[in-house]
Order: sequence, then structure tokens, then C-alpha cells
Amino acid sequence: MIDAEETRRQKARNLRYKKPIAKELNLDKITDDLWEIQEECENVRWYTDSEDGSDSLINALAGDEEEAYEFKMAFW
Repeated sequence: MIDAEETRRQKARNLRYKKPIAKELNLDKITDDLWEIQEECENVRWYTDSEDGSDSLINALAGDEEEAYEFKMAFW
């Protein structure tokens, strides 16, 4: 029979080596995803800050300057 001390050790060891709830739920994956999101936001911001970006953005939004401003602020 396994004594109580050995049982406690085994339970403690199992708790230390528990797998994450989700496969992609770890610091490295979350950090990588955040960098990718930041990069995409920077691409959008670059587009809106380019010389013709505001004109193109306003044209894409059917001339609504207020909506274009809100769009720019969402990525700033």
C-alpha cells in the first residue's frame, strides 16, 4: 500500500505538471497574437496617415468625415 506521504507527493507532482485548459492558452502564444494584432493595426494606421489616405478613407466611407475620424481613432 502507498502511504499517506507518498500520496500527497504524487498529488503535488500532478498539480505542478497540469496541462493548460486550452492548447493555445500560454504566454508565448498570447504574446505572439498581440504582436500580430499590433502589426495589423499599424498597417491600418499607416494607410490612414498616408498622403492620400484620408481622401481614400473618406471616399471609401461615402464621404462621411466623422466616421473616417472615428475609424482613425480606433487604431491610434
